[in-house]
Amino acid sequence: MAMSFQSTSRSCGIQRGRYAGSTPQIVASRRNCKVAAANSVTEVATVTKVKSISPASYHTFLSENNNKLSVVDFYTTWCGPCKLIAPTVEQYANDYSQVAFAKMDCGADNDSKKLAMGLGIKALPTFHLYKGQVKVAEMTGSKAEALKKLIEEHM
Repeated sequence: MAMSFQSTSRSCGIQRGRYAGSTPQIVASRRNCKVAAANSVTEVATVTKVKSISPASYHTFLSENNNKLSVVDFYTTWCGPCKLIAPTVEQYANDYSQVAFAKMDCGADNDSKKLAMGLGIKALPTFHLYKGQVKVAEMTGSKAEALKKLIEEHM
């Protein structure tokens, strides 16, 4: 039996409604948003293989991974294309276990902005690929297939 959702009102950004053919159910209301979320959502711990780095840990990350390919994702929290490719970078980190992945928020503070400018980053997202602490490739934009090709080319 196909069920259709019938919306009766909106509050707190979540629809309140009922399913046709079943008893009415309130999904959430302004008053119980937090309670419903706390009671019905099970948190799932996600393990990320993409290390978040800062300007202070940037060179340390490269030296720790001197013997393998390192991919650094330069992004900002407000950048739409950065958000778009982030899950793909996470997937690549899982797929290519022999490659070290890191990300740095270029807009986090003045030191991050200075490092990004010093590295010549002019567009976001920008990916730098390093081998032995030497940059071997660079790519800008959220082009997943092009990033995959670069990683495979330099492994």
